[in-house]
Amino acid sequence: MSDPNTAWVAIIMGVPGSGRSTVGRLLAAELGWAFVEGDDCQPPENRAKLERGESLDEEARRPWIEALRARIAAHLSAGTPAVVACAALSPVQRERLRVDPQRVRLILLQEEMAMIAGRLRTRRDQPATSGAPDGGFAALAQDMPDDALVVDVGATPDAIVRIVRRWLFAGTAGEAGADRPPVGKIAGPDTDIRLDGLIFPETPRWHEGRLWLTDRYAQRVLTLSPRDIVETILEMDDRPGGLGWLPDGTLLVIAIETRRIYRLVAGRLELHADLSDMLGWPCNDMLVDQAGRAYVGNYGYDVEGGAPLVSTKLVRVDPNGRAMTVGGPVIFPNGTALTADGRTMLVAETFANRLSAFRVTAEGGLEGHRTWAEVQPATPDGICLDSEGAVWAASPRTHEVLRILEGGEIAARLRPHGIPYACVLGGTDRRTLFICTAETSEPEAAMRSPSGRIETIRVAVPGAGQP
Repeated sequence: MSDPNTAWVAIIMGVPGSGRSTVGRLLAAELGWAFVEGDDCQPPENRAKLERGESLDEEARRPWIEALRARIAAHLSAGTPAVVACAALSPVQRERLRVDPQRVRLILLQEEMAMIAGRLRTRRDQPATSGAPDGGFAALAQDMPDDALVVDVGATPDAIVRIVRRWLFAGTAGEAGADRPPVGKIAGPDTDIRLDGLIFPETPRWHEGRLWLTDRYAQRVLTLSPRDIVETILEMDDRPGGLGWLPDGTLLVIAIETRRIYRLVAGRLELHADLSDMLGWPCNDMLVDQAGRAYVGNYGYDVEGGAPLVSTKLVRVDPNGRAMTVGGPVIFPNGTALTADGRTMLVAETFANRLSAFRVTAEGGLEGHRTWAEVQPATPDGICLDSEGAVWAASPRTHEVLRILEGGEIAARLRPHGIPYACVLGGTDRRTLFICTAETSEPEAAMRSPSGRIETIRVAVPGAGQP
């Protein structure tokens, strides 16, 4: 881009520990814009003070602000859009950097100060910067202008980038508007939003003419009718995982943390199987076949604690509640799909970046483990099958929903509004792809700022098999 009339600058501000540089670099890379680290514009005497751990007063900051202003003006004049990461600024300083208020956007990363202070105490990778904690905290107390964006940094950096990007380009369709920047490398979303206001939707199923799903952190199971009527089917004391049905129509649902499967009978939950003695870590998704056999995924290791990857096996629970391990080794088995003939089961190994296949025996065993597709860098989460044997897979890491052919060829890529975590083909003709999305999978951040949605798109090839 070289037109000075369409060049934009996004200034991402925050105190040390807020992730302003990380988010800035990610955003710049995704947009194809230049990245400017604000502290690179500090004069030598300021850098010396910062290296000694000294904070900068207003007088010391003035030459830095002027140098940064000149850098921003140069990008606008040259027609080269940029993302600038800098310390939290006072209102006067912010306005000084807005060389052209219509083409310089302000974004503030904000989090509870105690949390940032705790993070700073544990950081050893960087020296002090111009945004010393006390000054940064005070600046955050100032009101931001009405046309700025304030983002809660409880979300992951990738999620924050998506929030910022969508805010920057709201209302555009590939062209620069009077008050929005040009889209550049970013393509618009491919999907329609069918339902929003959820916390973290997961495990979608099309059953008896309705979409069934869980709102995991709200600890409930709900349905969405073709007329967009939402009904809460049950609420739990645990986070619900996979859903499925016994041959007589009884709903089965996983309790993730307590590692149990319950059945819903006359509006009450009854224990179907207790897997806590078999599994040391939480359960995950579940597929129930036509015979009522439930195949349950599980973490296999301390994911949240950052432990090294460890393989595990699926657990098969027969209709009578008897449980046994089958089909391994797999790493973080997640979404599961069964072909229409019931002979092949596919498992998404999220953190191994692959889909694995098993041959299903007449007794429900899983044999002949093989890699069905390597999909690096994608992280396949929830999956479903179509009638041509392709797999639709939600990939949170790459923010895409992929149509994958056996062997790993990507036949189609969809970019929803939010980060996709699961998908299923449904509707009367099974040509509607329902996608569960959210801006973050972090429980606390999701509860603070519910961003869960059901997004849809019509596809050419109908669904097949399960789910």
